[in-house]
Amino acid sequence: VNFLNWLKKGNWNPADCKGSFRFKADEESERNFHQYSGQFPEFTWFFFESDIDLPQNNKVGQLVSVFTDFLRFLDDVDVLKDSDLLKKSTFRLYAGNDFIAEVAKIRAFYLIWNLVISRLGCGEISPDLEISILPESYEDNTFNNLIRTTSIFTSGVIAGAGRIHIPSFIGTFTGQFSDPIGFIRRMNVNISHILRHESHFEKVVDPASGSYTIEALSEKFARTAWSRIRENV
Repeated sequence: VNFLNWLKKGNWNPADCKGSFRFKADEESERNFHQYSGQFPEFTWFFFESDIDLPQNNKVGQLVSVFTDFLRFLDDVDVLKDSDLLKKSTFRLYAGNDFIAEVAKIRAFYLIWNLVISRLGCGEISPDLEISILPESYEDNTFNNLIRTTSIFTSGVIAGAGRIHIPSFIGTFTGQFSDPIGFIRRMNVNISHILRHESHFEKVVDPASGSYTIEALSEKFARTAWSRIRENV
C-alpha cells in the first residue's frame, strides 16, 4: 500500500512499472496478490529460493529445495491458476566457484522447469530465474574476488540465467580506495559490460549446448533432483 501511494505521489502509473515484490509464498502473500496484483501487471509476486545454508557442492540439494517449496505452494493454492503462479514467481539459485557444476546446475533447473510446466499443461512459460553469488565464494582479497565474480557471472550467463545478483564485499585491499564500496560496484558493472560488449555472450543462445560433460552433468542433476522432489511433494 505504501509503495502504491508513493507511485501515485510521483504521478507514476503502477501498470507501467516492472519489477518484483518477492513475497514469501504463504496465505498472506496470496491475499495481497488477489487484492493488488491487478494494479501491477508487470510485477512478479511470489519468491522461491534455494536453501542458502546448503554446502556449495550440494547442487542437487539446491534444486530440490527451491522446487519443493514451489510445488508445495502450488498444491496449496486453489484459487490461483497454475499458469498465473508460474508467471508471477521469481526463483533464485545461489552460485559458487565450481564453474562447470554451476553451469550444469542452472541448466538442470530449466530441465526440471520444462518437466513441471509440461505436466501442468501450461504451455511455454519462461521462468524468472535469478542467480546470486554465495558469500562463502569470496575471500579477503578484493582483486581475487573480482576474478571469482567474473567466473561465477560467466557461468550464469552461459547457463541462461535471466538475472545475476552480485553482492558487494569489502576485502583487505580496499583500504587504499577512498570509496571501496563504489570501487567494487563499479568493477561489478564493468564485468557485465565486458561480457556483453566484448565477449558478446548475450548474442549466443545456449552456448553450452553440445558439451558432453555439461549436458551429461545437467541431466544427472535434474534426474536425481526430480526423484527427490517427488519424494518430498
